[in-house]
Amino acid sequence: MVFSMGLFDRRDDTEIISDLLAEAEESPTSVDVGQAISLLEGSGQEIQRGAAAVVGLVAQECPEKVAPYSEQIVAQLSASDVDVREYVSHALRSIVRIRTDIGTRHIETIAARLSDESIEVRKNAIRAFSHISEDDPDAVSDYADSIADLLTEDDVTSRQDAVGTLRRIAEVTPEKIRPY
Repeated sequence: MVFSMGLFDRRDDTEIISDLLAEAEESPTSVDVGQAISLLEGSGQEIQRGAAAVVGLVAQECPEKVAPYSEQIVAQLSASDVDVREYVSHALRSIVRIRTDIGTRHIETIAARLSDESIEVRKNAIRAFSHISEDDPDAVSDYADSIADLLTEDDVTSRQDAVGTLRRIAEVTPEKIRPY
């Protein structure tokens, strides 16, 4: 009996995620982000992936709608599932574009993702750093070596973001930049 209850709960969560994904693709402004966040935090891997995808889609179009959930999103940056990390890092990158203070508050967690195994997560982390450095280059200056490691990245955009971020750091704290 307990097994069937879990099965029904999972099917219900699957249906909810399916509906949320469809809504996020159709009209991201109308998505119940709180519901997606609750599924992101306490569900099985497939449900978490779906919830992370919803959050990422909404953040892309309406970062202000997911910004209030930044703590929960940042908590998922260390998820074991690479898909979840990719979606939530994309959401965080979108949030930081409009709220660099959120990025600054979570700078250490974002910095840890600069060396993530996933190119998408690394790309989103350096883009978040790039946004932060536009407002406060000193906030990311302690991570100049990690940023410089991205200069050899295959992804052109990541390299460009790394160069721009290092340039902004050099303008305010040149001593933090070593010859690479």
